Amino acid sequence: MINKKTKILFVTNRACVKKQISNIPQCKYEILFSDTPVDCLKLKSKHHVKIIFIDLELGKKIGYNLCEEIRSTDQISFLCAIAENTHVFGLSKCREIGFDDYLTRLDSKEELLQTIYMADKSIKKWLSLIISESNRFITHNLSGKLIPQA
Repeated sequence: MINKKTKILFVTNRACVKKQISNIPQCKYEILFSDTPVDCLKLKSKHHVKIIFIDLELGKKIGYNLCEEIRSTDQISFLCAIAENTHVFGLSKCREIGFDDYLTRLDSKEELLQTIYMADKSIKKWLSLIISESNRFITHNLSGKLIPQA
């Protein structure tokens, strides 16, 4: 089995954020950048990205709307707000609209890598469950047996 790199999309137009992110090990991860929500949605679809970091410095409303738009069709992806200048009420709003996590600063490479690692692990766990349940459903249907109700 070929081990594919995990694709991670960062939605930001700030050069300083892009520079900090360039420290992520390229051997494990494929890093993609988007400057706008429109480009984000195109890249997400084209590359099947499941880990997305959205910089709220694009504008909180833009980041919130992008998160809500992604969540409306994709409940599995891991969405993380980059919220360097956000207060506690803004962070609770992030959770309310569908962000899974937030980073208040990107200068900690360890914190960023830990967030990516946990996101990747969580997504793989959910996808494994979905595939397992789908296979069970197909097997039961092909055998002609009744599918037990939960």
